[in-house]
Amino acid sequence: MKKLEGEKAIIGLQRNGTASLVIDDPLQIEEEFFENSLRFTKSELRELVAQLPEGESRHRMEAALERDGWEINNSAVRCALASNSPVPGALLVKGHHVRLR
Repeated sequence: MKKLEGEKAIIGLQRNGTASLVIDDPLQIEEEFFENSLRFTKSELRELVAQLPEGESRHRMEAALERDGWEINNSAVRCALASNSPVPGALLVKGHHVRLR
């Protein structure tokens, strides 16, 4: 049944416009299709890039170093400050609030 007609509406079965991807056996997929996100500090990535030979991978990593989008790891900064390690440009501040009971 592809169509169901009612008094006020018609319900029809229609083929999707875009095919859905189904992975039947991930073990057969080639490595070039696998990705993983890794997090490095900017200084760690700079150190790794310096050790790479010239080539496409090095150029992509150098470009990543120059791109915007680097985020401050607030947890790492907070931990360093809590351990009395100086972090220029950051400080821990305790504020005040009003509590009504």
